[in-house]
Amino acid sequence: MNRVGLATAAVLLLFSGGCAKRPVANRIVFTASSSPPAPTASPEATGVLTVAEPRLPLPEEGPEPPLPEPAEAPRTRPRVRLTPADPVTEPEAAPEPLPAVEVPLLEPLGGPGEQAQRQQILQFQDRIRGRIVRQEDARLSADDRRMLDDARTFLSQSQRALGTNDFQRALTLARKASMLLAVIEQE
Repeated sequence: MNRVGLATAAVLLLFSGGCAKRPVANRIVFTASSSPPAPTASPEATGVLTVAEPRLPLPEEGPEPPLPEPAEAPRTRPRVRLTPADPVTEPEAAPEPLPAVEVPLLEPLGGPGEQAQRQQILQFQDRIRGRIVRQEDARLSADDRRMLDDARTFLSQSQRALGTNDFQRALTLARKASMLLAVIEQE
């Protein structure tokens, strides 16, 4: 056989036994039970198997089952009948004035202990602010300048924490600023 005949035979073989008979993976499609599946071609032809949810039986109409009785009857208060007062036998008494209630004085939140703590933190922040001002005039390296900026940041965060009455955070941030300044002052 020559090459042309062999090539023609191969092309015919491919067309006759090619893609149409290739096995295709079956797909499963789920549909809701509210609508019946639409009739389609056979699953073997399309490769799609449609599965519908089983329909639930409708509830039977009938007498409702009795509700279970509560184990204990709810407690109710006894009714009291009020009879109107006889105007002839009982004279109307003037209502007694209510006693005056003493209103307590308003104090700052937290009392004197917190005020003393606030004053201590404010004094500490003022000392740190003075140390920062002194260091701004000094000739500092780039690293020392960064530490000085960090100390300013800690001081401003400390002031904000003090404004929200978070004394512990304010003191911690002020201490951080003070430590950074101590490092700068040693150099």
